[in-house]
Amino acid sequence: MRSLGKWMAVGSMALASFGAQAAPWALDEGASSVHFVTVKNAVIAETHEFLAVSGAVDAGEAAVTIALGSVETLIPIRNERMREMLFEVASFPEATLTAPVGQGRLEALAPGESVEQRLSGTLALKGQSIPLELAVRVSRQGTDAVRVESLGPVMVSAEQLGLAPGVEALRAIAGLNSITPMVPVSFSLLFKTP
Repeated sequence: MRSLGKWMAVGSMALASFGAQAAPWALDEGASSVHFVTVKNAVIAETHEFLAVSGAVDAGEAAVTIALGSVETLIPIRNERMREMLFEVASFPEATLTAPVGQGRLEALAPGESVEQRLSGTLALKGQSIPLELAVRVSRQGTDAVRVESLGPVMVSAEQLGLAPGVEALRAIAGLNSITPMVPVSFSLLFKTP
């Protein structure tokens, strides 16, 4: 009987480590950020941001939704052109990143403790989906928050996401020689835990 109880306890711990018993985490939008870098004429790099990001981690899967209309480049006319010509937000208002996570195991981190992981995710945008490999650091912040940060830039291909025509339209209207189609993306996401 003692042996059976021992195996039941081990089984419960294993399930929790894969997020089966973990409660949902909610993304704290005000404490989270998603940035990307564009390179024009091969030498001029500029950093931009999405101001509206939402999401949750539930049942062992993270889902983060980016409101594409919230793009902020610090130049109003460029914001408008990106919304209309690149992202076509009237038809495609959001991008979504999903990735499986070992939620229960991460909840077991002590406050101040962190762990580095590689996640295999999927980015969906404008009806296209591409796989992404994400290297992240997960840090427990106090008793009720977990921060997930990219360890380095995640390289996203505009062509694979069907954004190449929009990139070309932006290049032409701005009179540029080129806009690099590979875009580095970085993020820092704070999830509140129960």
